[in-house]
Amino acid sequence: MLTYGVFICDRNEEVPLKSQCVRSFLKGQVVGFRSTLTYVNHTENPLEVFFRTPVDDSFAVVGLEACIDGKKIRAEIQEKEKAREKHKEAVSSGRTAAFGEEKQGDIFSLVLGNLPPKEMAVLELTMVGELNVEAGGAVRFVLPKVLKPRYTPTGSNNPLAPEVSSDSGATAKQGTGPDSYQFSLEIVDAPNIDKVTSPSHKIFADNDGEKIKVTLTEVKQTDIVILVQPKEINKPLIIVEPGLLNGENNFQKSSAIMVSFIPEFKGENNCLQAACEFVFVIDRSGSMAGSYIKDAAETLLLFLKSIPEGCYFNIIGFGSTYVHLFPESVPYNQKNLETAVKHAENLQADLGGTELFDPLKQIFSHAPKKGLPRQVFVLTDGSIRNTNSVIQLVKKNSINSRCFSFGIGSGASTTLVKGIAQAGKGAAEFIVSGERMQPKVIRSLKKAMQPAVTDVQISVSASNNITVNVVPKRKASTYFCW
Repeated sequence: MLTYGVFICDRNEEVPLKSQCVRSFLKGQVVGFRSTLTYVNHTENPLEVFFRTPVDDSFAVVGLEACIDGKKIRAEIQEKEKAREKHKEAVSSGRTAAFGEEKQGDIFSLVLGNLPPKEMAVLELTMVGELNVEAGGAVRFVLPKVLKPRYTPTGSNNPLAPEVSSDSGATAKQGTGPDSYQFSLEIVDAPNIDKVTSPSHKIFADNDGEKIKVTLTEVKQTDIVILVQPKEINKPLIIVEPGLLNGENNFQKSSAIMVSFIPEFKGENNCLQAACEFVFVIDRSGSMAGSYIKDAAETLLLFLKSIPEGCYFNIIGFGSTYVHLFPESVPYNQKNLETAVKHAENLQADLGGTELFDPLKQIFSHAPKKGLPRQVFVLTDGSIRNTNSVIQLVKKNSINSRCFSFGIGSGASTTLVKGIAQAGKGAAEFIVSGERMQPKVIRSLKKAMQPAVTDVQISVSASNNITVNVVPKRKASTYFCW
């Protein structure tokens, strides 16, 4: 199954990628980058093609240009149906045109139109985003290079979402690597950076005292993960974006200020809950085959060996169907732990498709064990299409069940993994091959054992001649002490 790149419409056949160049810029937790991709039609026939690429859920596409047959196309925002009609009219008349769908979660799709024989299509995609903070305060930048097929019921005819049979798992197959690949990340404020590392690739970080330029010393068809560790974790960072003098409205003319900080809560050991019910929901679909199921098993083993005494737990594996290790949650004792460890050591990606909704619905249909706070941990690569339904189900049941999520491997759906955690008043973590899992597991368990701090409000004051508008007014309603 081909997953990302430029494809021939109605055939889902890949157009070869000749080169890719990524230039990125990082300040604090804000990243911007421009990716230039060159594709070639080696055939003797014109091709109607489309482009599909993975995009982190927190990124926004802010610029798009395409050059096809020597003609440059610059994106314009229009009402969707009007844009569709214009695109169809251009293609039917033999003209080159591009039509981009709005970003659907972590997938961006673009219908390019006609690509003449022996010609190139050069795409330039510009994005910005706000990055997550890892355990220990490191800022985590991930450049997705893998888009795993999303599990879709048989009969789907959406050319921008490749179909995966309902009776088999989706197996990721990365697009063909380019002949030439370049990547660089420029990090400002070097004096306040302690170190820059990567669990996914070998890198070279050149620090000139003012900025750090990061380049790859190896090229792999896996997600690029860069960790930037600040010297002072709790020191606030302020970024100012001056307003445009020639702005068309007051919003564009106004200056914007972004304040990033990690609050330090005191007394964390005093707010631990005595005991919980833990339910581990493990993805055993076909897309988890290979290293992903091994990483999921290792993560589960760490959880099992770290649960405090007095808790209850259960393990549910899911695919086209779902199976319980125990009929219901059982006490955390030596006998049950040995059974669970043996189960985890023999996990297989043998349950077919990816149906996460039903096992979660079954969990939520029962009250938590003996009135204990219930903590649900979902470990998945996120290869599903009904993401919104799953997130809404979690949100609806967040009163009696908090949900934590772990994205396993390259290509894990950021929309699903982050969405589950936010809706379930929990936290999300991502694990790629080579990363240390123990700090992530311990951090999630500590959060699960602590009560939520809800209805947090932030007030801003300024001098009399300055008006401050907080955007957005309410981003999240739940925070945790750690």
